[in-house]
Amino acid sequence: MTQHLVALERANYVRFKRADLKRRVKRGETDLSVVLGGELPDWLGSMRFGELLESVPRVGPAKAYRYLALVGNVSYTRRLDRLTARQKRDLVLLLAAKDKELERQRGYKRARTKFERGVR
Repeated sequence: MTQHLVALERANYVRFKRADLKRRVKRGETDLSVVLGGELPDWLGSMRFGELLESVPRVGPAKAYRYLALVGNVSYTRRLDRLTARQKRDLVLLLAAKDKELERQRGYKRARTKFERGVR
């Protein structure tokens, strides 16, 4: 095969793997802490950090930018392999805290709804 076809095949492979990862994160099958916790595969290292962050449920562009600022003013376009261990750890902790807060809010809303209906 020519170099062009090899490069095209490699690019398609990388796009497929990234799309699969984003789908699994969106569905909740894969946790972001698992992805960022270990050694990054070569197909994932050059992925943009903001792109991966937006695949987390309930995180859109605005929240992604806000979280990146809280983690240490990380650029949205920073590649995953260029993040420090501290930045990865801080983001995982921030997302875990946000998940816990969301669950607390959901529990409060359920309890309030039951109370308003008279169910005790």
